[in-house]
Amino acid sequence: MRQEEVHRLLAGITGSRRCLDYDACPLQGGLLVNMDGYSMSTSRPPWASIGDWAWRAVAAAASDIAASGGKPLGLMYSIGVPSLEEALEAAHGVGSAAKWIGVEVLKSDTNKCGCDSWIDVAIVGISTRPIPRSGARPGDLVVQVGYSGYGLLARLAMEGRINIAELGEDLVEMLRRPRPPLAAGPHISSCGASASSDNSDGLGYTLRVIAESSGVGMVLGDPLVDPRVLRILRGLGMEAGDAYSSWEDYNLVVAIPEPGVGCLLDSCKALGIPCRVIGRVVEDRGLVYRGKSLRVEPWEWF
Repeated sequence: MRQEEVHRLLAGITGSRRCLDYDACPLQGGLLVNMDGYSMSTSRPPWASIGDWAWRAVAAAASDIAASGGKPLGLMYSIGVPSLEEALEAAHGVGSAAKWIGVEVLKSDTNKCGCDSWIDVAIVGISTRPIPRSGARPGDLVVQVGYSGYGLLARLAMEGRINIAELGEDLVEMLRRPRPPLAAGPHISSCGASASSDNSDGLGYTLRVIAESSGVGMVLGDPLVDPRVLRILRGLGMEAGDAYSSWEDYNLVVAIPEPGVGCLLDSCKALGIPCRVIGRVVEDRGLVYRGKSLRVEPWEWF
């Protein structure tokens, strides 16, 4: 079952439908709230420490704030682990991620668990104009904010097609502790974006969610891939387009009216964030890449 279907199923039970079209939920006064949770057995790759695992949970939650056009303000977390040692290691990961983001850890909750270890991260942010996933309109341009390809590289490593020990230290660090382009969040809002989301379940799938929820389609070019990753992909006979299946990169994809594109690209340049126009929103439904239908299924846990 797709993540979006799970979310709508649960929302139907609880009645919490008002935030379904946002990565982070907008509240009064410009506040944004978001929560992400993970079990260790399904979300910790073999090269990641417990601290890395906790960092990723924080990065994922903060990325949704940025995707909704906001700036993170503070976070809280809850963990269930079998030992004090694991709790301390997770706390170091959360603390390091919070320091990198520039926010305070407001509260923590620790549970002793004899089951699969888990972590939940709740984060609060603020935006002058929250951005939904469902606002893309024909004529908007599609801008990718931040590189993609790291999740595809992780999959290739888990399949044994590349040796992670042979990658450069900086690239391995991106696989261990992703760094979403959080500083771009407020600029996505101020430059006039109509729709936005972050790449957690797959780049192509993220674009598909924006298109389907907006009732539009997209004509796409090559995604923006880290040049180091692209060299590895080409060495395996792959191309940039294969990165549409890359997941948990936490880059942002934004649909924005053409007059606002220059504003966003200039903001990215000033912030040192790689950004590029990768497509255009059209009336016809579906995603088209190089003249062919692009349908990428999400990275799923269900």
